[in-house]
Parts: sequence; structure tokens; C-alpha cells
Amino acid sequence: MKIGIVGVGAMGGAIVSRLLQHTWKSQTDFQLVICELDLHKRQQFEDYDCVVATDKISNLNNCDMVIVAVKPKAVADVLTHIAGLDISIVVSIAAGISIAELTKISNKPVARVMPNTPCKIGEGISAVAFSEDVQAEERNKVKQLFAVLGEIVEVEERLFPVVTALSGCGPAYVYLMIEALIDAGCAHGLMRDTAKKLIVTTFIGSAKLLQESSLHPAVLKDQVTSPQGVTVQALHVLEQKGLRGILWDAVNQAVNSTKE
Repeated sequence: MKIGIVGVGAMGGAIVSRLLQHTWKSQTDFQLVICELDLHKRQQFEDYDCVVATDKISNLNNCDMVIVAVKPKAVADVLTHIAGLDISIVVSIAAGISIAELTKISNKPVARVMPNTPCKIGEGISAVAFSEDVQAEERNKVKQLFAVLGEIVEVEERLFPVVTALSGCGPAYVYLMIEALIDAGCAHGLMRDTAKKLIVTTFIGSAKLLQESSLHPAVLKDQVTSPQGVTVQALHVLEQKGLRGILWDAVNQAVNSTKE
């Protein structure tokens, strides 16, 4: 399988790193063609036998799949150059650019994917939608590739703005909450490393418990909340200050911004 990728910045580089850690790299027919203008970014991957690093889009010809991982403003230019090449399917991870636009410019079958940054460690989640002309075999190849980065869900393209607002932006919401809780712990005397360990482990453990449980989050919350206890007093403050509404409004703003 010959996979091309245009752009190895934060997310593109994470995708390449995960692919090179996967068993695919041991397959004799696996080749990864990295197209990147920045020499330093290209050089990070040049030592792999299965990698061809280049600054010319024409070298992506005959790829089974090409992942476009450049900034949204550069996508149209990249796709214009790709349009004349023999490529089975184009995969875009750019936010805000529709399948109709991607197909029109590239003249290729298209998959639109929204990954998130935990993909760097194989713990991410990617949403995917396909143009109507993508065959079952290509759909499976795209899903198998992004499964290396974590979970994958297929959604209708019209839902991509909310996917972006939830899972795409979501890590930033989590990091902000973790940062605030760590600072609060430090304010009451904990060393920063200790506070970080307590909070990060609590987030991870709570998320795993919810993932493995059939219970609603509200039920699990109630299991921590004793009558007249400490937790219920803290939750009262969060509700009084409007945490639930703040998160809802943040998602609404992100959805609207994505649509714009």
C-alpha cells in the first residue's frame, strides 16, 4: 500500500509517527510518501526505509491514498496540483472545507476526517464522512488507517461542525479544566506535581469508568455525592456559577465558528 501525506506539522506529523510505529511498516509493499516544503520537518522521517520524503506534489502520483494535512487556507492549492495525478482517494483533515469543495477541486473520491490531538499517542478519536463515489474497499482502507490513531466513527457530513466543537476542540476544554484544578490544589498547599498527578489520574479513571459502564454520567456523579457531603457542596458552586451552561455555550460558539 502506498500512502501519501501532504504536510507533517502537528497533526500530519502525529499521523506519520503512528503509522511508522504500526505493523504496516514491516510489510514489503508499504510505502509512505511525505510531501513537505519545510526541510527540517522532512528530515525527521528520512531515515525510514519505507519513507520517501519530497517537496514535490508530483511524487504523490500512483498513491492508493493521499492525506492532506495542511492548513485550510492551503488546501485548495494542494488539491489543484493533486487533480492531475493518479490517486485512488484523497483524505482531508482540514476543518471547515466541505466534501463538495474537496471533490470539485481535486476531481477525486474524497474522505473528510476530523481527528484530535490525542491521536499522537493512539488515544484519539476521528470522525469520517465520504463522498458518494468512494467504494467500500477505499472506505475500509481509510478506517483501518485512522484506527491506528484511536477510535473512529462514521458520521453524516452535516454533523461535522458539532464533531469539531466536541472532539476536535474538546482536548482544549479538558486541559483548561485540568489546569484550573491543579492551580486550585496548589493554592491549598499541594506541590504542583502532586496536584497534577491527582487530577490527571482522576480524569483518566473517571473517563474509563464511564466508558466501561452502561450508566448515565449523572448516575455516576450521584455515586460520588453523599447527602450533606463535601461533593454536593462543590457541585452546588459549579451549578450556581453556570459550568453546565458555560460548556454548552462554548460548544455552540465553536459550532457557529466552524460553520462560518
